[in-house]
Amino acid sequence: MVDDTEKMVERMRKMTIEIENLFYSLIGPRHPVRLISGNKWQPYTDIYELDDKVVIKIELAGVRKDDISITGEHNYLIVSGIRKEKPPESFKNYNQVEINYGEFDRTLILPEGAKMDKVTAEYKDGFLIITVPKTRKAKKIKIEEE
Repeated sequence: MVDDTEKMVERMRKMTIEIENLFYSLIGPRHPVRLISGNKWQPYTDIYELDDKVVIKIELAGVRKDDISITGEHNYLIVSGIRKEKPPESFKNYNQVEINYGEFDRTLILPEGAKMDKVTAEYKDGFLIITVPKTRKAKKIKIEEE
C-alpha cells in the first residue's frame, strides 16, 4: 500500500512539473501577455526543514548580490530584486528565450517557531541560501497504562 501511494505521489509530482513547463512554454517570460501585465518573475526555490532550522535555496544566477533584498515579517520572508538584461552587442533575432530578466519577488511562508531575528543569508555560485533557525517541536510523550 505504501509503495502504491509513493508511486502515485511521484506521478503527481511529475505531472505537476509537466503542466508547469507547458504553461511557461505557452506564456513564458517574453510572451507579449506577460510583458504587458508587468508581472515579476519568481525564481526557482527549494525549501527543506531540519530539526532546528529551515533552509531556503533560491536560484539567482546572474543577479548581483547588491540587487537582492530580503525582508521578513511575522512568519513571511520576501526575497526580491532584479536581474538586469545585457543584450548581445549585435544580433538579429532571438532563437530561444528562457532566462527571466527584470524584477523578481518570492514570498515564502515559514513554519511556526521560525526565529526571524536569527535569519542568515549567503550568496554563492548563483544560489541564495537562507537559513532560518527554529524552535524544536515539542515531543509527544506517550502515556502508558500499568
